[in-house]
Amino acid sequence: MEIGSEPPRDFFAKLGLELDEYGYVVVRPGQLTNVEGVFAAGDCTGGPYKKKFDQVVTAVAEGALAAYSAYEYLIRKSTGATVGPPSWSE
Repeated sequence: MEIGSEPPRDFFAKLGLELDEYGYVVVRPGQLTNVEGVFAAGDCTGGPYKKKFDQVVTAVAEGALAAYSAYEYLIRKSTGATVGPPSWSE
């Protein structure tokens, strides 16, 4: 994605991702989406928890949060622990 381009709404819809009224993927704390095991970050995201501040540094930070959330998700899933939101956002 790049600033000024349109999000790929059709692709997101095929994945079953919840979209906001502008076609951006709705994220929750930890960059979680409505699809289990799918995380999103950067300019393609939106929703009530998203601050629309499209800067490289913001996208990179969101990417780091998404990666950490994905890591925690995989650890919880592999150990049989209850899969839920990242521990730091509970």
